[in-house]
Amino acid sequence: MSGAAAAERWPLGPGNVPQPCVNNCYNFQNYGGSSYYHDGLDCLGLGGDPCYAVDDGYVSLISISEPLYTGIIVNYTRGQDKGWLYWHITYSTIPFIEGDPVSVNARVGNLATWPVANFHHVHFTRSYYPGVNKWYDAVDNAIEFMDPGTDTQAPEIKEAEAGQWFSFCEDNGDTRVDPNNVKGKVDIIARISDRIVDTQWDVVPYDIEWWINGTGGSVPPTKFLVFTGEVPNPLTVTTVVYKRNALWYTQGNYDYREYYFIVTNTDGDGEVEVGDEAYNFDSTTLPNGNYTLYVQAKDYYGNPTVRYMDFTINNDTSDVKLESFTARGIPRGVEVAWAAAEPPGVTYNLYRQSTTQEAFEKITAAPINGLEGRDEIVEDGTWTYRVSAVDDAGIEGLLSDTAMYPPQEINRGNVNGDWELDLTDAILALQTLLGADTAEQLRPDYIVSGSDVNGNAAVGLEEILYILERIGGVR
Repeated sequence: MSGAAAAERWPLGPGNVPQPCVNNCYNFQNYGGSSYYHDGLDCLGLGGDPCYAVDDGYVSLISISEPLYTGIIVNYTRGQDKGWLYWHITYSTIPFIEGDPVSVNARVGNLATWPVANFHHVHFTRSYYPGVNKWYDAVDNAIEFMDPGTDTQAPEIKEAEAGQWFSFCEDNGDTRVDPNNVKGKVDIIARISDRIVDTQWDVVPYDIEWWINGTGGSVPPTKFLVFTGEVPNPLTVTTVVYKRNALWYTQGNYDYREYYFIVTNTDGDGEVEVGDEAYNFDSTTLPNGNYTLYVQAKDYYGNPTVRYMDFTINNDTSDVKLESFTARGIPRGVEVAWAAAEPPGVTYNLYRQSTTQEAFEKITAAPINGLEGRDEIVEDGTWTYRVSAVDDAGIEGLLSDTAMYPPQEINRGNVNGDWELDLTDAILALQTLLGADTAEQLRPDYIVSGSDVNGNAAVGLEEILYILERIGGVR
């Protein structure tokens, strides 16, 4: 298959049937020494079972370390190239020497008999053999190349602690955070595992993402990781991906398999990188209140599992309270102003929301000194603003009540969008009611702008009567 990602046969058994895998690519491993990522598939069999080539190629290396650690690398071409590593093969059963051609389905050797836990397996890795001074490099997740077969078992998301699907802890720390009292920057911990055609050995999933919804705002789906490509830098094992302490003790050995993922350690690109530990969930980006956290895990075949858990943000807030808040139009923008009983040292942040946004967005690069701010938006639309006070200790208060521009009362009945309620609006509404083609004259944001008097998403008699009553001074 010339090294292209495709449906290769499996190295054990009939070939087109997925094999029980006791370790997956990226699996956490620690057998009493240091922690590391597993870099391939451990396909389970019996001691002495034949192992077969998954593709054509040439034997680039046979590494002999009997009785358990002998391996054979078959590259797609002679020399430095990608290929496949078959490890834990009994040397005397290998029918090739280095340089020999190998055909798909050819027996490359037989499994060594493992002395622990009936763990007879081939360590099967998508590899690159550099040719000198190195055993091999693992370059891809092997499962992406295998015949998918019929694996329909979805990953399992387990309770991260008793009674909780997920845990919160201080950012890059070990202190647990009460989900009913989340403050500041926190990490989110999820306990997730999968099984590949096996009922005993937990392995890791392929894809994990998380998101948050709530009345005060949301965090969109954020990709934590996709276990694809090269095995990550080993420095990231317990700093970025896996949590390993007394409360959330990640382990992967013969006796114990639990995987606690720090799902917030990501910039959202799905890649595991040194420095991703700097990311977190900053609860101060959402107003205090009740929210729901969701985590989804998938295996390579797309089988999904989603769990969710309610939590409460309760950040300390400033005692500064706003007394009023208004917005008015200026050339090429909106000016907002507010009044407050202002103690010394107080500054303010300004937030904006359009009709197409779910959450308010902070638009001030730095807190404002004073009681007014400017939003230099240039496009037409309806904009809603809130402001918060920041005291001299840097603690931000709750968001204020809203101020809208254009004001809702100006919008109501203003069907042509010129922000003037007059006879031209009444004529346009009447023409629309009588069936004239007025699409070019009606404001494009009619439904969401507040112009719709009775909220039926149409221009009709209610709008005509409202406009005439306003013009005539009845309202």
